[in-house]
This record gives sequence, C-alpha cells and structure tokens, in this order.
Amino acid sequence: MTADVIKASQASFIIGPPTAPEELKSLYQKLGAEPGQQNSLLAKKLFETRKDSVTVFSNVTQNGKSLLHRMLEGILRKDVAKVESAITQSMVRGEPAPCLTISLQKSAYSDGTPLAANLTRTAVKDLEMGIRMAFKAEWVQSVVV
Repeated sequence: MTADVIKASQASFIIGPPTAPEELKSLYQKLGAEPGQQNSLLAKKLFETRKDSVTVFSNVTQNGKSLLHRMLEGILRKDVAKVESAITQSMVRGEPAPCLTISLQKSAYSDGTPLAANLTRTAVKDLEMGIRMAFKAEWVQSVVV
C-alpha cells in the first residue's frame, strides 16, 4: 500500500457549469445577471438537463458497462465488475449543480475487492479531470469521505 492510498467509503464529484456550447454558456451568464422567479425556472431546467447527461454517463450501456465504468477501468488499470453510483443535487453559489457519488464500498473489482481498498488520490484527480472533460465543465470538485 502506498502513501497515496485513500481510505474512504464514497467519492463525490460536483460538476460545474459547461464551458460550451455558447448558447448554453450565455444562458448561465443571463442566469447570474438577473435574479428572479423566471431565472429559478431556468436554473431548474438547466440543472435537469445536466442531471440527465450525468445519468446517461453513469447508466449501463448495451455492452454492459457505463461510460463511468469504462473510465474507472482506464484510470485504475484493472477490470471493474460493478460500479454503484447515485446522482443528487448540490448547491454552489446558490445554483443547483449535479453531484455524482460513487460508493467505493459497493463498487468492486472483478475479484470482489471493493474500490475503496486501494483508491489513490491520483486516481481521484484523474477521474475528476475525466469527468470535467466528458461534460466540458468549467470545473469539477471532488470530495472523498
């Protein structure tokens, strides 16, 4: 075991607003400039759209693995048998943001070992960067507990 290993039960990734396309970026700028009832409806719609994208990212595809699952295998360089995740809403500066949480105890390698057994800080940072790129997000903040 290296000093880089984290002992944790879950890793959460709060996904910031997208940097592109320009139409969506301008909606976020409008949202920040004009407070009010109309903007809360817009914020809710934008959050739901982003949450749907994260759901597609973490749901199993026809080949039996989600994009998240395949990303984890690439980063961890091991066969991952299952990935348990959930998507919730976090609030960042008063705006809703999707939060992808991976259960490190329930997610396991093909030999049954939970991901929590040898997850490293480097792997979490790599996953953070991969999620940021996948969603073209301005930022992704990880919390590992």
